Amino acid sequence: MTRATDAWPAYLAIATVGYVIYGLGAVGPFLRERLGLTDTQVGLHSTALAIGFVIAGSFAARAGARFGELAVRAASLLLIAIAVVALAWAPTVAVTLAAALAIGLGAGAVLGYTNASLARAGGSASRLALGRANVWAMVAAFTAPVLFAAGASAGVGWWIGLVPALALVAFDLLDLRQGPRLAVDDGIDGRSLPTTFWLAWAYLVAVVAVEFCIVFWAATLVERRTASPMDESTLVAALFFAGMFVGRLGLSVGIGTTGDVRRPAGVGLLLAALGAAVGWVSTLAAVSGAGLFVAGVGVAGLYPAGIAAALAAAPRQLAAAGAHLTLASGVAILIAPLALGAVADLTGVVVGWTLVIGLAVVALTLSRALPRGMSDGI
Repeated sequence: MTRATDAWPAYLAIATVGYVIYGLGAVGPFLRERLGLTDTQVGLHSTALAIGFVIAGSFAARAGARFGELAVRAASLLLIAIAVVALAWAPTVAVTLAAALAIGLGAGAVLGYTNASLARAGGSASRLALGRANVWAMVAAFTAPVLFAAGASAGVGWWIGLVPALALVAFDLLDLRQGPRLAVDDGIDGRSLPTTFWLAWAYLVAVVAVEFCIVFWAATLVERRTASPMDESTLVAALFFAGMFVGRLGLSVGIGTTGDVRRPAGVGLLLAALGAAVGWVSTLAAVSGAGLFVAGVGVAGLYPAGIAAALAAAPRQLAAAGAHLTLASGVAILIAPLALGAVADLTGVVVGWTLVIGLAVVALTLSRALPRGMSDGI
């Protein structure tokens, strides 16, 4: 089992990643107002974030092998802190885009190491730990926009919502005193990772793509299908996050974390596809919201299951495997929402939404290649 002394610093690191990633999305409207940005310029921040993830996934393991795990973790956390300060101060869009890139780079490296650390226990223990960690990511995701809005409403300034991010980074830096969390990898070359890892990697790309297509486009779908105002459509779309939170609470108490990993992955994908389909055909906001809630419950366990399965396939290469899984997330976030947007520009978001359902079907097929069961040690 993962000891509490190991788990809580990891949970804190995951919460930090969740806070800065989802917080970046929440500051978009405030940056638009302060800097006079266009919608396209605001959207470029998510692209920069994804590029940062891709870079981290491509090079973090090699940097760790050369400079050491502690140096890379410390540099990544400091990079996040600098980027957060830059967002609060930034006078131009060039600075905010650079900050978004830095957040993706730093958060991606931290995420890779943290996921690998949580997976050391193996089997159901790692799945439970990863599920609990992602509950804290969801708590942070909900907290960030609330604090930004509260700061703006109180007249203090939206930037006050960035202060907790700096506090989280400071606590994460304290954990470095415990030394490296991972043994030195047998190798860092991705080509040496087993085929089972790459199948789980492909599954992870598909499920992250499903999640972020819904995150970026659900409000627009609800608006177009139900003719609701955008503010109401945004609230309806937020039920997807509520569903994810409920689903991850279930994971935190052990639901779906034992036995054949393919079973909960399959059930989750069926729920995600069903919920997305309801949102696709519904012309009533309440029904759309119910569908998105169900989709959120389904999506909740897909990422932790994929991470656990992939890392179980590479027990002696956890740092390299964790970094490559960050790359998987970055690729999915970078490509899938843009692809849906491109289809939507040509045919409308209602037709483009079929991409979400198609990706869920692809992920369901790939989930059949995940290991039947995961042993108690890796």
